[in-house]
Amino acid sequence: MNEPDAPAPPASELAAPYQPTPAEREALEAYIARKQQKPPSPPPDFQCRRGEPIELSVDHPDPEIGSRLLANALGTADLTFFNGPSRPDREGRIARPEAG
Repeated sequence: MNEPDAPAPPASELAAPYQPTPAEREALEAYIARKQQKPPSPPPDFQCRRGEPIELSVDHPDPEIGSRLLANALGTADLTFFNGPSRPDREGRIARPEAG
């Protein structure tokens, strides 16, 4: 048999708010410091077409420089990770090659 809902516990019995660990606090401080620096980044543009890989473009006059600026803004210097196995084309599009 179901018991009626018990009243909410008094505020003094509620769980204390989460306190980040020292490592989490350090990571959050690093995030805030990096965000305040805000590296330059061209605006990304994602194109999604049914049945095709997602295409990422960068709006920059030089696609190579634009992709590096965007990779830096995303926190990576590893262009293989950022681009996958391909490189931006002349229009700045970065797409995964077809599986073969």
